[in-house]
Amino acid sequence: MDYREVLDPICFERFSKFRETRKTLAAAENAPAYTIFTDEELAELSKMEEVTIANMKSVKGIGDKKADKYGQHFISIK
Repeated sequence: MDYREVLDPICFERFSKFRETRKTLAAAENAPAYTIFTDEELAELSKMEEVTIANMKSVKGIGDKKADKYGQHFISIK
């Protein structure tokens, strides 16, 4: 899916920053990027006015474990 076509420009910019953060985390853990968050999860996060640990958990696929482990890396991204 081309998220540039389905997200507005502001959300796509945020989505791109989220992907860079995910890539860095995945490299540090020597793990596939999708195990951190999938593109679909990042797209949903990019649509949120404010990303918090609590509202991350409202995204399908993001539970307590992922939100608690990785959330702090994403909540400050604007």
